[in-house]
Parts: sequence; structure tokens; C-alpha cells
Amino acid sequence: MLDAGCGNGENALHVASLELPVLGFDVAATALAMARARAEERGLAAEFIEADALRLGSLGRRFQTVVLDCGLIHTFDGEERPRYVAGLASVTEHDGTLHVLCFSDEGAGTGPHPVSRKELTTAFNPDAGWDVVAIEPDRIQTLIHDGGAPAWLATIRWR
Repeated sequence: MLDAGCGNGENALHVASLELPVLGFDVAATALAMARARAEERGLAAEFIEADALRLGSLGRRFQTVVLDCGLIHTFDGEERPRYVAGLASVTEHDGTLHVLCFSDEGAGTGPHPVSRKELTTAFNPDAGWDVVAIEPDRIQTLIHDGGAPAWLATIRWR
């Protein structure tokens, strides 16, 4: 599994606790240091590297089952998003699944850079090799949103 923009590594560490192989990447060296320390403290085999989400092809690896984006896609603007999505395609195996949790544009108290359902279906369109399986309303837990901020949880398959 690939944890895109893993931050402090909690999602990757959960996957590692299930004894599944996982690679978490981020651009923030401090967050990666925290993730590595947490993995060591818990005795978990998770790999964490510094990498740029807009240059995923440079990883030189592909991921068979799941690619996870929890709070990363909404950080990219309209010009960056297609590069990110193309990079995801370059590291996702045939029939791989991508799970995206991003700030939603619906509801009160949305987070920064909210994403619309249409923006998700445009970014992950069939012409580019993606099939959007589901987009469901959800919440993202943040430090400033009691009960979390409105979010989309999308399940997307790479053909």
C-alpha cells in the first residue's frame, strides 16, 4: 500500500499493524521523523520516505492493492491536480484501488481548499483510465473542527 502524504504516519502504521506492506511518503521531514519514531516504538514494519507527490513516477515502484490519499489531493490547485493524478496512475497496478478522503465543498465549516464531487470525477475520469466506484459524504478530523470537517470519501479504481 502507498500512503500518499502520510504526515505523522498513523494511517500507514494502522496498515502495518495488519501485517501488510506499506510505504508512506511526505515532503515534511519532521512528520516523517515522527512516523519513523512511532513505527519503531510500536515495533511495526512500515517504510517512510521523503518524496514529492507531483513526481510519483520517481518512486520507481508500483502498488497492487491500495493507494491511500487522506487529505492530500485538496492541497493541489487546478493546474497541479492533473499532474498528481497522472503520478498516481504511474504507481498504481492494474485494477488497483485508490481511496481519497478530502475536504468537501458541501456543508457548513468546510476545510481549506474544499473539493467538489465534480472536481473528483473530472480528475479521475474514464478517459484517463480511472473508474470512480463511489463518492460518499464523510468527515475529516481536524484540530479546529468539532466533530470533523465535511469530507468526501471516494473509492476509485485504476484500469
